[in-house]
Amino acid sequence: MPAIPNDLLDRIRRLEDAVRVLAGRANIRPALDEILAGRVRIGEGGTLWVEAPSGEPVLATGLYDAGKYGLYVGRSDGSGAAMVVGGEEAGVRQMIRLFPRPAGHEAIVMDDANDDGWLGRPWIPLPLPVSVFGTDWPSTTGGSWGAVSRSHAPRQHSHIVVFGSAYCDAGTTGQMRLVINGTPVGPTVSVPSGGFANLDWRGPLGAGAWGDLLTIEVQCQRTTGGGQVYAILRELFGVNSS
Repeated sequence: MPAIPNDLLDRIRRLEDAVRVLAGRANIRPALDEILAGRVRIGEGGTLWVEAPSGEPVLATGLYDAGKYGLYVGRSDGSGAAMVVGGEEAGVRQMIRLFPRPAGHEAIVMDDANDDGWLGRPWIPLPLPVSVFGTDWPSTTGGSWGAVSRSHAPRQHSHIVVFGSAYCDAGTTGQMRLVINGTPVGPTVSVPSGGFANLDWRGPLGAGAWGDLLTIEVQCQRTTGGGQVYAILRELFGVNSS
């Protein structure tokens, strides 16, 4: 038997050890239920689909049948889509649409498919035009605060924007304010004799919950003289907090 150098035998043993390690690692499967770093890429028309145990789709993103890429968010109780991006017909521009329960209802919130930057639904009322003549507005001769007009509305925002006007007969001065659920909101406006003043304010409504019924009053009082104090709102709507 020929003499084999010891260093060569050692190298062969190390190679055998390395092969065993590689063979063992090749049989170890990576975890298939978590991603700890990096990203998941789905391309070439692929789709990510997540469904509830009942089989209801709750999330799908990828290629729609109409050839658009988009997103579907559904409700696991079977009441249909909650939000859809890109599920329109092929000839309609891509929109964001929110849907109510149950399934089959039309979208209640969406952007405009034809005009960029605009809301499609819901349709929001605009203030109705009012008389430009102060003497046609609701009025009072009372020397203490009292309502000259009143309305009711469900609360939907934390803040409001209000614009109103007041007018006093010659020789009379007065004040105007907005009161919601019995609490004055915004500034009190002083109205000069024979002149106009405006209530122009944006600010918080205070504590409350969405859907609370608001009782909205325009209140006036006469401070001097013997004539009428007139007031009307031209604008009142809910807004975001900033």
